[in-house]
Amino acid sequence: MKVRLTRVLLMAFALFTDVQAQTEDLPVKHYVLMPAGAMKEISGYFSPVSKPLGNWTPTQTELNGLESQLPKITEMRSEGPIRGEQILHPERAYRQYFAVIVGERKVIFVSAFDSDRPPAAYWRTHAVQISDGGNSVWRVIYDPKTRQFEHLTTNGRA
Repeated sequence: MKVRLTRVLLMAFALFTDVQAQTEDLPVKHYVLMPAGAMKEISGYFSPVSKPLGNWTPTQTELNGLESQLPKITEMRSEGPIRGEQILHPERAYRQYFAVIVGERKVIFVSAFDSDRPPAAYWRTHAVQISDGGNSVWRVIYDPKTRQFEHLTTNGRA
């Protein structure tokens, strides 16, 4: 009985370590479509005139379009308090996508931050708020209709 239990435990451990090794090799998805309730967490990024009126659900095709257009961000320069900053590798940032309605437009507000390792799980459900950080923390608006980005901003520096 003892030998049988040991054998079962060894098989379970081998299976667990094999699954864990396979999981560690999987690429980490660097973006998430945020839940509708998280929209209120980003309202401070909009002026009173351009406050989101609601949210919408983009199709996977629209999200794929955004992802395919990410290299265009490298051609932009930041607006706002820190002007002229450039994002060299937007695909490396962790990106939160908020699908909002501003005026008559359905746009995707992108809030992004760089990290050397995967962030805590809450980044998939709550807006990440970071003070300072320079161009390692940035935001941009994507219009799926025109497939264009606009209004790139970065955080200040401490």
